[in-house]
Amino acid sequence: MAHDVFISYSSKDQKVVEGFSHYLEENGIRCWIAYRDIPIGSDWATYIPPAIKECRVMIYVHSENSNVSEEIDREIALCLRHNHPILPFRLAGCDYQGAKAYHLVSLNWIDAFPAPEQYFGKLLESTRALLGSGGFTPPPPPPVKKKNSKWIFTLVAGAILLGAALFFLFPENVEKGVKINGVTWATRNVGEPGKFVANPEDYGNYYSQDESQTVCPVGWRTPTREEFQLLINANNIWTSVNGNNGRLFGEGRNSIFLPATGRHVRFRDSGAGVDSYDQGRIGRYWSATPQEEYGGYYNLIIDNHEHYANSWAYVNQNPMKNGWNPTDFTVRCVRK
Repeated sequence: MAHDVFISYSSKDQKVVEGFSHYLEENGIRCWIAYRDIPIGSDWATYIPPAIKECRVMIYVHSENSNVSEEIDREIALCLRHNHPILPFRLAGCDYQGAKAYHLVSLNWIDAFPAPEQYFGKLLESTRALLGSGGFTPPPPPPVKKKNSKWIFTLVAGAILLGAALFFLFPENVEKGVKINGVTWATRNVGEPGKFVANPEDYGNYYSQDESQTVCPVGWRTPTREEFQLLINANNIWTSVNGNNGRLFGEGRNSIFLPATGRHVRFRDSGAGVDSYDQGRIGRYWSATPQEEYGGYYNLIIDNHEHYANSWAYVNQNPMKNGWNPTDFTVRCVRK
């Protein structure tokens, strides 16, 4: 499959690469990454040269680890041989060493330390500028037979116009979804009822347990406890996207980011109104599976091991006994 960007990096910086490559691909820029795109057990040297040749831009992830890599020196030299632009994304302020000092010294770069996730947006903007067209341009469709060309053209043109109209009128509902362990997940949370938020890292709106069962857009629904369990079973890491913490579930293009949205508590006795807790530390997502003992619904909890050991992602009950303050959580939908 054609790709826009070749990412040159040290394996010790893979978590950062996973984070920003997911963000780029969510925004339409296809990435080639060695750990994902080279089959297990294959010779890397067989796959890397053609991948560099076919790319349009190289993102070089500069760190103390990559700075001493001769393999990366060879990747940079091969990229320059094909006249592809190189964008250094610097995780450290150390000077370039070896061949990098010769090849990269005159290039503009992005300083992304000490918090790389805060610069994903700038990386996206700079990459788009280097690509020129804003991402991969698919090849033209094959010609159709003249006998049916008129009505086929009419249908295709109508579909394109309809899709364009829907995109510009209702961009929050243009959602293809990502399939993980057999379940197709939306890549964004629910905002207003029946609408998705604009970006995967946006928190969205908070809903009561009853509201959560009806707010997904048309064609989508609230996931069951079992579907959340399948998501938990996928590979995942705690990371940040544009400054928002959360967990990335899945791998590469088949992944979704769930931000740590926290919770809203409505104080019904004190008159204190609504208060927010744990945003950036814990995420709470409603399921569609009732918890019979307490009369509530199960919900997914995600957090970082640094805060709560052994509780990074699991399905928990939401007790709603008398005397408890009502709690509102966020919603991530699955395809019906």
